[in-house]
Amino acid sequence: MSRFNTGNPIDSDDPRDRSDNTKNLDQTMNSQSATWRDRFGVERPTLKSAIDPTGLAHRAAESAAEAKSARDSAFIAAETYETLADGLASGNPQFNVAEGELIVRYENVSGEAVKRFEILSSAYFDRVLKEVDEDESGIRAIVLDALGQILIGVKESDGSLVADITQLLVNYMGNAGIELNFSSDENFALAISDDMGGVVWGVRRNGTLFTESQVRTGVAPWLYADEQFALAIADSYGSVLCGIKHDGVLYLPGVSEPPSVSEPVLYLPPVADCLHITISGQSLSNGQSGSPALSPVDPFGNQMFVSGIRQEELMENEPNYPENGQLDSLVPLQEVDRETPASGLAAQLSLMTGRTSLISSNGVGGSRIETLLRDGVRYRPTGERTYYPYKAGIAQAKAALAITQAEARVYGAYPLVWIQGESDDASHLAPEDYARLLIELKQQWNTDVRAIASQAARIPLVTYQTAGATYYGESHVRASIGQQLAAEQDGDIVIATPIYHLETFGGVHLTNHGYRWMGALIGKVLANITVANSQRLQEVWRPLSPRRITRQGRIIQVEFWIPEAPLVLDTEMVTDPGDYGFEVWDQTGRIGISDIQLIDDRIRILTVNEPVGDVRVKYAYSGIPGNSAGPTTGARGCLRDSDSTVSHFTDAIGNPYPLYNWLIHFDKGVDHA
Repeated sequence: MSRFNTGNPIDSDDPRDRSDNTKNLDQTMNSQSATWRDRFGVERPTLKSAIDPTGLAHRAAESAAEAKSARDSAFIAAETYETLADGLASGNPQFNVAEGELIVRYENVSGEAVKRFEILSSAYFDRVLKEVDEDESGIRAIVLDALGQILIGVKESDGSLVADITQLLVNYMGNAGIELNFSSDENFALAISDDMGGVVWGVRRNGTLFTESQVRTGVAPWLYADEQFALAIADSYGSVLCGIKHDGVLYLPGVSEPPSVSEPVLYLPPVADCLHITISGQSLSNGQSGSPALSPVDPFGNQMFVSGIRQEELMENEPNYPENGQLDSLVPLQEVDRETPASGLAAQLSLMTGRTSLISSNGVGGSRIETLLRDGVRYRPTGERTYYPYKAGIAQAKAALAITQAEARVYGAYPLVWIQGESDDASHLAPEDYARLLIELKQQWNTDVRAIASQAARIPLVTYQTAGATYYGESHVRASIGQQLAAEQDGDIVIATPIYHLETFGGVHLTNHGYRWMGALIGKVLANITVANSQRLQEVWRPLSPRRITRQGRIIQVEFWIPEAPLVLDTEMVTDPGDYGFEVWDQTGRIGISDIQLIDDRIRILTVNEPVGDVRVKYAYSGIPGNSAGPTTGARGCLRDSDSTVSHFTDAIGNPYPLYNWLIHFDKGVDHA
C-alpha cells in the first residue's frame, strides 16, 4: 500500500512516488494477499492471485483434461460461480463468474459486485484449440495447417513441443538451433522459453504480448480477434505477424497463404489510362464561398468535362441531364470563378503517382445524404428547383466511358470522393443511420458504375469528416461520427482527413485555399491507395485514428494508428478547446480530466474520479452551439502526426500546404486493460 499518495501523474520524478512504487512492487511480487492498491487508489491483483488462462505453463505434462481444468483454477484465489447472485451470496470478498468465454473477477463491495479484471476461460480454448486422436499421436494440437497437420502441439507425455513446429517457431523468432520449451516464469500466463530458460514468446498476466522480436527489433506486437482470426498477433502498424483462423488454420506471412476473401480485392483498374474520379456531396464539394478561383490550367494533364467541374446549375430541373453537349468532350482541368477541391486533389495525385485523372462532380448544395442515393431527389423550395444527383453521376460515368472509348483509351472508375454531412448535422440524423446510408450509397455506386464500365475493380469511397455541427446549433458532432462508423464497418470506405484545422468562411464553408488544401489531403490518400490492388484498403491507408483504448482505474490510454510518427499536440494550428479535444464519458455523462499527456505513440488520460459503467473516449466531439466550424471555434482537437509529404500547391504566402494527418473525430468505447 502506498505511503505518500501524492496523486502526481505517471512519469513523476518525485522521490515520494519512487518510494511508493518500490513498496507497491514488493506488494505485487511477494504479498500473500489477493490484491493491493496502487498510488492512485486502484485495486490490482497480486501475483499470488493472478490466473493462468491455459494451464499449460504448470500442467503441460498431465493429461489434456487435467490441463483444461487447471486453466480456470490453478491460480484462482477465489471460487468461480455461475451467476453474480451466487457469487454475492457466497459472502466471499472476491469471487469469479463464468461469463461465456470469460472468467470475470469481482469484488464484493458492501453487497455490490465490482468488476476487477477478466481472463479467457477454458471455453475459449476449447473452441480455438483442436484435439488430436491420442491413439494416433498422443499430441494435443494447438494449431493446424490447411492439411490438418499439426503445426504447434504439445506432447501429453512430457509437455514438450512438437519438433516440426519448434523449427517453424525458431525460424520465425530468429533463434535457430534453440530448443523451445514451455516456461514456468511466474510473470507469464503462457510462455515459451529457450533451453536456457529465457522467455522468447509469452502472454503476460496483464494480457500484453511479449516476443523475443521486441528485444531484437523494437516491434511491439499486440493481440486481437476479428472475423478472419480467432486470435492474431499484429505489429504496431496493424500487419498480421501470425494468427489462428476460426477454422484452426495457422497463418504466417511467407509460410502459409494469406487469409482468403470471397471476392478478389482490386481497387485500381490496372490498365486504365483514364481514371474517373467523381466528387459527390453538398456545397463543400462544389467550393461554395471559395472565390476567387486560385488554380490555373492543370499542369499534369488532368481533365474535366467541357462544361466544367461544377455541374449543379446544369443539373437544375433537368431530369434528362445532360443536354446541349454538356458532357460530350473533355478539356484541361481548370477552376472557374471559385476554387473547388478538384484541382488540389488531381494535382497531388499526379505529383505522387504520375497518373492523370478525369474529375467530375454531381454535388448539390444543401443535400442530405438520403437525397444523394440512387432514387434520391434534391428539392429546393426557393425557386422550385429540383435535382437528381445520383442519376447525374451515372450520366457522367456513361459520358466519360463513351469519350474514352472513342479516343481508344481505357476507362476506369476509381474512387467516389465524398464531401457531405453538414445538412445531416442540421437535421439531427443519428450517426448509426448516417453510417447505414453511406454504406448503402457505396454499394449502389459500385453496382451501377462497375456494370457500366464492365469493371472488376471495386470502387472505394473516400470521405472527409464534416465539422460544421456547432454552426447548426448542435452541441456535438453527428455526421462525422457516422463517417467514422461507416469506415469501421465497411472495408471499402476510408476517411482521408477531418477538416477542423482548415479555415472557414461563412460558418461551415471553406476559403479558396481551404478547399485546395482539403483537395491535396484527399489526393495524398488516393495516391496511397493506388497500391491497394490486392489488399484491403486499411492495409495501405489508415488515418490517424484510435487503435486501442484501455483503462485501469482512473488511467485511460489511447493508442493510435499513426501514418507518420511522431505525434504532435499542435496548439498553434488549432487552438486548444480544453484537454486537447479529448473527452471521457461514463454512465453519468461527461466526467472531468485532471491530466492528459502525450507519451510516444499514445495519449494517457487521468480522470478526476474513477469512471463508472460504460466508459467512452470522444475526440473533437463537443462544441459551443452556434459557433462556426474551424480551428479556433468549432468542435476540434490538437493531435496530429508528422507527415512530411510535400504538396504541389502553396498557401497565400507561398508555403506548401502542410499535409499532416490530424486525428479523426471519434466516439469509442473503452476496454479494461
